[in-house]
Amino acid sequence: MRSFIHIRDVAAATLAAARQASAGDVYHLSTARFVTIRELVEMICQAMGARFSDTVEATEERPGKDAAYLLDSTRAHERLGWHDTISLEDGIRETIAWVDRHFEELCRQPCDYLHKP
Repeated sequence: MRSFIHIRDVAAATLAAARQASAGDVYHLSTARFVTIRELVEMICQAMGARFSDTVEATEERPGKDAAYLLDSTRAHERLGWHDTISLEDGIRETIAWVDRHFEELCRQPCDYLHKP
């Protein structure tokens, strides 16, 4: 389980903290909605008109995987007046639209991943 938060919501919280917080204050940023990775992928499949069972090959959980990442944003709400505003569904739709707009450029990018520590 985890919360997926839109980058514009993160940016708004970061700006609020920069303007209002004291040095050293710590704020957790999260939505109140928690979903599994499977639920997220099901939502993406639905938004794209794809069948989950035709698209995804489910495998075992990776060893050592955390069961949940549950953050509490109460402090950011109370001290900064910040609240997330972009729903997961809207974020998924925006992301799909962005990929559609930039698909040709994305296809020109290398497929291999290089982790830089």
